[in-house]
Amino acid sequence: MFGFIPSCIRRHKKKLLFLGGVVGGVAILNTYMKRKLTEWEAQRTAEICDQLKRSNHFENTITTCDTVFMSCVPKIRQVVSKTVDVNDIVKQVSTNPPNKIELWEQLKVYVFTQTLGEMYAQCLLCILVRVQMSVLSGYVFMSRCTNASATEQQQKYMSRIEDFILNGINMVLNHIQRVVRDNLRLVPLHQMLKLQDIERIIRSIQNSILEGGDNFLQEITSSLMPASSSSVENDEFLDSISLETKDIIECRDFSCVLQLCVDSGISSLMDRMSECYVILSDGKGTFVNPHDFAVPFAKLIPVMHNVFCQHQPTEQGSFVHTLLQLEPLNNFAANIYESFSQKTS
Repeated sequence: MFGFIPSCIRRHKKKLLFLGGVVGGVAILNTYMKRKLTEWEAQRTAEICDQLKRSNHFENTITTCDTVFMSCVPKIRQVVSKTVDVNDIVKQVSTNPPNKIELWEQLKVYVFTQTLGEMYAQCLLCILVRVQMSVLSGYVFMSRCTNASATEQQQKYMSRIEDFILNGINMVLNHIQRVVRDNLRLVPLHQMLKLQDIERIIRSIQNSILEGGDNFLQEITSSLMPASSSSVENDEFLDSISLETKDIIECRDFSCVLQLCVDSGISSLMDRMSECYVILSDGKGTFVNPHDFAVPFAKLIPVMHNVFCQHQPTEQGSFVHTLLQLEPLNNFAANIYESFSQKTS
């Protein structure tokens, strides 16, 4: 019996070797697969953790954007009211001077410039804050820069928001005032206007601004994001991040998002214009549909200015709250953050 086993082994040597190879291969493959599965699970867990960290970081970034923007909104109103000062013209008109018609022509331009200028400045500032914060947060997420030098660079970069408030808004107002003057030149003060006529005028102004949009944005960008910060030594990071931000502001997506924000802003303005027509139709004694009611342009201007002053930009339900919730705006910020948070050094 004991001789049978060696004999059997000799007779089936090849089969046994093949069977041993198969068993050994399966064992090796099983070990390899277990190791790969463990590695894949570890990698997948790390990716999920990274996505969660990235998501939480971006949500915190958006919250910070909203806080910064809302704190700047009252400053926009101050700059607009100071730069386009209507009060002086109103005082002159009240004295019934010989050039009263000329002053009224100037007044209608100023009132429309105030209203549209504030809305455009709000849209631009909201997008700029989101762009800058998304770019910077992406860099911070990747580099984890927390040293004093990095913090100083980040503060210099974000100070461009203050530059926009101090200088950029005036550029916006000057550009819009030129466009408003050209579009209102053919609208006489005695012309009877319905609500839809006002919307047509505002849309015409919007289209004129859109036609010169590229030059308009480049002018603002050149002021806020200079090509070089050579006055600051060893500031390669600031140069790099400023150029990248400049490219984003001048890209097609930025213009598209800006127009979507402006469209939302015009809808909000038309709601305010409806208030003007309701106020002007109150003396009729019966209900008048604002869309069917027409008033002389000159009569509409002071009511429009009063409504502009009465509405506080940060009050509940105002346009800025709607602006912060616009999905295309937040998606634009998310795409920027995703791009910069995955960059390698």
